[in-house]
Amino acid sequence: MPKLNLAEIFLYPLVVAFIAVVIVDLPVHFFLTSPNETLGYFLAKFIFYYIYSLIFLAFYKLTFLSIAIGGVIISALWGLYYNVLPLVFGYTPYGISLGGIEFLGINNYFITGLLFGLTHTIGFIAGVYAIK
Repeated sequence: MPKLNLAEIFLYPLVVAFIAVVIVDLPVHFFLTSPNETLGYFLAKFIFYYIYSLIFLAFYKLTFLSIAIGGVIISALWGLYYNVLPLVFGYTPYGISLGGIEFLGINNYFITGLLFGLTHTIGFIAGVYAIK
């Protein structure tokens, strides 16, 4: 990737977050989950993806492997914040955690978590390839 100017440094992560959350994640939740997530969930996730993408794009070479690993990492971090830590520490994240949501009619922590993880990883990969 060529040297970026200041506007691109802040714009590219915005594009990644927009594609990952608005273009990929929002429709998946709207059409494939029940009940749908809250607005707070999507806003928190957008900010999370923006900050992560800002760091990722600044420090990593954009090869398929690094992008895929980056997608798995952000998906795992989001899942940790959103599903694991609330179970351990008893707080409520912005939205509905895995225990209260179905993906394609499936309400199993492990399978639903994998399906959401795959969705979140694909969203990140799509977002990064959109700016590449």
